[in-house]
Amino acid sequence: MIIEKEATSDPLFHNGHQYDSFYVIENKDMNAGFIALVIYALNGIRLAKKRNALPVIVYGEQDIPYFYEPAKGPCVWDYYFEPISPVSHDLLIQWQKEGRVTPDQVHVNTYEEAIAGHQWDEDRLATFWAWEEPKDKIAWMANKRALGRKFLKAHLNINADIQEIANDFADQHFHAPHLIGVHIRGTDFQYAEPISIERYFEAIDQWVREGQYTDFQVFVATDQQQFIQQFEDRYPNRIVCSEALRSFNHIAPFKKEGVSAYQKGADVLIDILLLSKCHYILKGAAAVGEFALWLTPEGLPLKDFAIESEFKSVKYYELKSAYLKLNVSNKSKLGLLTQGVGEFIIKCFMCFPPTRTLFNRYKWARRLLKH
Repeated sequence: MIIEKEATSDPLFHNGHQYDSFYVIENKDMNAGFIALVIYALNGIRLAKKRNALPVIVYGEQDIPYFYEPAKGPCVWDYYFEPISPVSHDLLIQWQKEGRVTPDQVHVNTYEEAIAGHQWDEDRLATFWAWEEPKDKIAWMANKRALGRKFLKAHLNINADIQEIANDFADQHFHAPHLIGVHIRGTDFQYAEPISIERYFEAIDQWVREGQYTDFQVFVATDQQQFIQQFEDRYPNRIVCSEALRSFNHIAPFKKEGVSAYQKGADVLIDILLLSKCHYILKGAAAVGEFALWLTPEGLPLKDFAIESEFKSVKYYELKSAYLKLNVSNKSKLGLLTQGVGEFIIKCFMCFPPTRTLFNRYKWARRLLKH
């Protein structure tokens, strides 16, 4: 009976459940990195559930231009994850054209909904607090981590081919009985205080010293190429890292051109899966390290530098990249000044709605205003 009803009558009836509407999830943040985009989608799914709506993720060329690859299909989400809904955006459009779905049965998430669901909603999935700093940061992180683990288990399945690549890499490169996983952000990270590489060194040294570990490896996941060499200099013959795309400057790797759009997202997921296999994790306020913890069992030892950080409640043009604040390339005072002025000017332009609209719509504008 259910199968017959689903096939012949109501598009909003699936798996024995009657939904009230469709909730179309579009990306509203063109500067978001890969995991931020994933969390936007997961919060969209969460909001759809609250409305008894069937979620439909669009995430096409216009929504996710940095990761869109035509050969992989129309929906970027499907490149990396199993579908979260039996209804694709193309099928929904077809049903609308056929009159099987009426306009009042479709709700497209608004910019306000997406931002509120990502930064303000008390029930949101989040890897770091936003404008309202929690009184108890440790408890806040623990609660969000528990929610993330629960939600991922129920709603997110990484595609098998990506999991296989990560498993093969671990089999070939992870040999020590003690694996230390590090996620350290550089490049354009700016919404919270970046953590210097020296702090990571201190935490690793303390872990090794207290555990009296003589046979250990350090897996480093980072967007900043310079950090890899610094870790190798500090811990020779112990560093493991994937072949992920990285940057030498303040531009995030996912904004690079001339490389596989699909691979940019796959690199992040592979690093996350590899981090989740480690025995001790060090991470800051950035999303990748926290997301990796959502794939680990509760109680995994970690050093969470996010607890020591703070959200930067300032105007967008006042934010400074981690690359600049940490002086990753050891620039002179003049070089730092030039770097800072360049970032400031572009961000000022991005604060104007017409400029932001051009950035969102056109590749040439994103290339010109890359930051």
